[in-house]
Amino acid sequence: MKVAFATVAALAVCAGTAQAQVELFRNGEYVTEFGTGPLGENASRIQPRFNSFGSTAANATFRVADNFRVPNDKKWQLTKTEWFVYQTSSATSTPATPISGLTISQAFVTVYRGNPAAGGTVVAGDFVTDRMIVAESGLDNCLRITETGAVTQERSVQRIAIDLSFLPELEAGEYWVAVGFTGTIAPASGPFAPPVVPTRPATDNAVQQTVATGVWAPASGNGGIIDSGGNQDYPFRVFGVENPSTTNTNPYGWQLPNNLNLRQGKTAKIRVQTNPGSNPTSTNVTVTADLTGLGLSATQSLFDDGTNGDDTPGDGIYTYLTPAIPNTTTLGTKTMACTVADGETRSSTFNLVYILNANSVEIEPNGLKFAMTPITLGNGDTVTGTLANTATVADTDYFLVSTPAPQTPGIVRYRLTLEGGANIANITLNVHTTAQANSIINPNGNVIFSAPATVGTTKTLQWYGHGGAAEHKVYVRVLGVANTGTVPYSMTLTIDPVTPTDIAGGNLAAGTLVFDFNNQGHTSNTEIWVYDSSYTPIADCGNDNDILTGGTQSRLEREFTDGTYYAAVSNQNMANNLRSPLDDSSRSLSVFDFPGVTGNGSTTANLNCAFSVTAGTDVRTVATTKVNAFDVNWFKFTVGASAPT
Repeated sequence: MKVAFATVAALAVCAGTAQAQVELFRNGEYVTEFGTGPLGENASRIQPRFNSFGSTAANATFRVADNFRVPNDKKWQLTKTEWFVYQTSSATSTPATPISGLTISQAFVTVYRGNPAAGGTVVAGDFVTDRMIVAESGLDNCLRITETGAVTQERSVQRIAIDLSFLPELEAGEYWVAVGFTGTIAPASGPFAPPVVPTRPATDNAVQQTVATGVWAPASGNGGIIDSGGNQDYPFRVFGVENPSTTNTNPYGWQLPNNLNLRQGKTAKIRVQTNPGSNPTSTNVTVTADLTGLGLSATQSLFDDGTNGDDTPGDGIYTYLTPAIPNTTTLGTKTMACTVADGETRSSTFNLVYILNANSVEIEPNGLKFAMTPITLGNGDTVTGTLANTATVADTDYFLVSTPAPQTPGIVRYRLTLEGGANIANITLNVHTTAQANSIINPNGNVIFSAPATVGTTKTLQWYGHGGAAEHKVYVRVLGVANTGTVPYSMTLTIDPVTPTDIAGGNLAAGTLVFDFNNQGHTSNTEIWVYDSSYTPIADCGNDNDILTGGTQSRLEREFTDGTYYAAVSNQNMANNLRSPLDDSSRSLSVFDFPGVTGNGSTTANLNCAFSVTAGTDVRTVATTKVNAFDVNWFKFTVGASAPT
């Protein structure tokens, strides 16, 4: 978190004191444009490569938290905090009628000493007592909008004041404010908290809690992609009265949000920001971490002298660049104690939290689909392997490639690129799926889904992840050629967020919708599938070949109720993990083994896939081209007068 203090004119009188409250802390901004809205509103655009308008902060399901720090030699008596929140309204045109007042109805808050994701303790507060200060809340004259689209009024941001006068006076240290909200827009929409724009990857460290599990995880604005710099913060404010403090305080530290996902067989950079104790000021600060959870030392020193991975000597950031984490280390979440001490015999301890993922090395034997090497890859990760071809037998390596699903619901594109050097002609790369016959899926099937062409010394596969699956999993096969000897190779995964294209023209009326690829100026063998607002494919809501015409073009006719939907469009074969509908004349093509994955198996490029959408007398034509091999084009549409996004 970027620490910023501001001196602001007095706003109110703090209860029980003659001192006036002031803004003590401001955590960044979210407005990116001024006066560009239809009615002169400001705007906040989604940052490039980030695919989320905001984090869900609905008190019953998700909560968000961010931190501030009380400086040395000071005490803060807080009076309130302000957060910025929106709900998605029914405004669909420009200009449109925006919401006229508050739709946020309740605000809940808990303050922690330390990060709640790393064992922080509650100072005071709860998620039961409504602490919203209605009289000091209102519209913030700002619209949250897409990265490049028009300034529209669906997401009018509200500034919500939350009472903090119940807190005790806070001594120097790190504190976290966790909040949840309720709203009045129906059907339920969020509420959502927009992030600080632009992000500050070196310091942004906000977290989000899934209420059902109680787990806090990093808040990410680009689909939660591992290793991709997707950390973010929230633009909240803290108000109160600052007083001098003569209290002898301990030195303390906190984990910096560099890569939180570590891997067996790879090094890791452990980074801790420190704050000295006060009265007197700390001297000879040391930082020691228990890294036994990573199979390393229980008393590992961190450094602030430009060695052992430290970037800048003397900046208060202590670092340790580990050796390769042993491949035998148990996987999972690692919570490890870290102690900051000084020469005045004072100290404090907090927790480092990392997630250790599987190594990225081929493990033999893996010559069968169901006796494969399981690997977990993040953005930019590489797995290496070797094909040991004999004079008569081509070696085969199967992998089950797992990628942690995005923290924020959305769509991501996975590309797996194999580098084979001079031996690339002797390597075959495939995505493997399972069989389907007349809409009956064989869970034990093994079918080649896609096979890329060679480009230089590489071959590249592609698929998409989406929805609520805990991870996205795909089988991949690497096949050699007999009598070519030992052939080394490597495969690197890249992950990119995908922003669906809005179907123009505003909301579609609820009822029967028809998606028709016939008579659209092409003869492409198309395919479509519709997904719900959580990016989950809807059962029997797809079509490959129109059963009415008997041709190879698609026609999907279904009933739709109010809500937000997504449509995946490509050519044959496009698949997810669901069976083909019974009104599809093509019902025996392969499907993926696991949920949360969609792919296209065709290398055909520059293919016209235009279609029309009909709702009663409302007919819309959608022009679209499949530009590259394996591409799936994604569209978003809303049905009914109002729907959440």
